[in-house]
Amino acid sequence: MRLLWAGVRHRRTPASWTRRTCRAAFLLAGPTVLLGGCGDPSPDPSPSPTPSPDEVIARVNGEPVTASQLERAAAVAGFLGEGQSDDEVLEGLVEEALVAQEAARRGLEVPDDEVEARVAEVVEAVGGEPSLDEQLRAAGLDQDDLRSRLRVVVAGELLQDELFSDVKVTRAQARRFYDQNREAFTEPAAVRLGDIAVRTEAIAESVLVRIEEGQSFESAAGQFSADPELQASRGMLGWVTVASIPEPAREVVEGLRKGEISRPVQVGPLWHLFKVYDRRPQTTVPFDDVAAEIGDELTRRRRSAELADWVEEERQRADVVLMAPSVSPSP
Repeated sequence: MRLLWAGVRHRRTPASWTRRTCRAAFLLAGPTVLLGGCGDPSPDPSPSPTPSPDEVIARVNGEPVTASQLERAAAVAGFLGEGQSDDEVLEGLVEEALVAQEAARRGLEVPDDEVEARVAEVVEAVGGEPSLDEQLRAAGLDQDDLRSRLRVVVAGELLQDELFSDVKVTRAQARRFYDQNREAFTEPAAVRLGDIAVRTEAIAESVLVRIEEGQSFESAAGQFSADPELQASRGMLGWVTVASIPEPAREVVEGLRKGEISRPVQVGPLWHLFKVYDRRPQTTVPFDDVAAEIGDELTRRRRSAELADWVEEERQRADVVLMAPSVSPSP
């Protein structure tokens, strides 16, 4: 089964729980895609002759699916790195149509403001509209395609909540998940770190003398750093988890108090002066702070699984006519 939405919901969960994927596509895809990870778009394993844009290539309970719909859905699949064949993409469109039809029959309407809220979350996740537009444009897509995909996502969520409202996760089940995945709710120790990177130890010593004589760390970073990014940020790396700092720099940083600057330390080809602006200890989010979110998320997952089973059964009952020469009916 090729459900592309299957209950996807972008939630504001703790940063340590919600692992960001390498592309904005995580909001356009379903769990099957997300668990598969991100990768470069793969070629269509079974290319077929391209039909005219408005050709009807399938009918689902009498409603048409067009070649243009297939083309856009295939573009989304490519953007997600799925490498689906036309047959697989079309089967996904058939299943989406079944969900849309059932949602309409039950009077479930997707609110425009919910779609726009999801778009805003995508924009924020990828660092702004220009970045989103660039990624979409590279895949031959635009924000209208994004809205269409998110509308499908929300429709699936509405229907699964309607059909399976009795499927709920208890507090005890949420607690068991929390206990089994405690590391996911833990923020590791971190430092707000500054860095001046230069080419030789002698230069690093000279810069350190300048700072000790009164030049600010930030000014020195902008003036002397060999790394253009450190020059531009005036040495500010921001919050960095201690465990992610490579040795021997980690040992040096761990020994610095707030406000202190290190002696020169070599990491790779460059020599560094580090400054610790602030420290944050390792903390674990209390269960009570996330119990509701865990319960909602696990409930969503279970309802999503129920919806997938429902669609599979509905697919067998539905009147589906596949007219594309390259597409054969499912058994």
